[in-house]
Amino acid sequence: MEASTITVHWHNDNQPIYAIDFQPGSTPRLVTGGGDNNIRMWNLTTNSGSGEVNNQSVEYLSTLRKHTQAVNLVRFSPDGTLLASAGDDGTLMLWRLCDGIVKDFGADEDEDDDDIKESWKVVAQFRSGTSEIMDVCWSPCGKYLVSGSMDNTVRVYQLSIGNDADKVTGKLIQSLKSHSHYIQGVYWDPLDEYIVSQSADRSVNVYKIIRKHSAI
Repeated sequence: MEASTITVHWHNDNQPIYAIDFQPGSTPRLVTGGGDNNIRMWNLTTNSGSGEVNNQSVEYLSTLRKHTQAVNLVRFSPDGTLLASAGDDGTLMLWRLCDGIVKDFGADEDEDDDDIKESWKVVAQFRSGTSEIMDVCWSPCGKYLVSGSMDNTVRVYQLSIGNDADKVTGKLIQSLKSHSHYIQGVYWDPLDEYIVSQSADRSVNVYKIIRKHSAI
């Protein structure tokens, strides 16, 4: 297998990019989160060239601005309809694609609004106190989220998605404090039986999922 660089893009002021994810499904949408507190959406396109050569490019779609500190992670839901983001501001946000273009009044003055191809809006958000969130993972069914934070805590949220696509509610159903140092990563077993967390305390904890009345 051969790999080549299609193009290079930056966040504002050449800030670090801390997170990246592909949207599931046939849409070639890529999302990045960075040290400029922003989330950026990109579209990967392949245009047929002459002969067997294909011209590939990355097209800027939009910037999502709600976080007040660096964005550490971005994760699409299993069906690709929701985007979870979290970072140093201790806020976990859920985003959904808008039907049309919505003007962002927080946009940088030097950014051309004509470059924006789509808009995303926050449909739910959760706080983990004032502690930075280091990682988030969706459950396979897309109805739960697990997060790991700098306060040594693993949190599990249960989501309720109504018939109206814009109505997403959720609640904290578990706070697991079995680590003695900050959480560096969390993962939800694809078979939906376990949750795993890794920590700076040099341990990996495995939690058995036991559901009671649709909750964990």
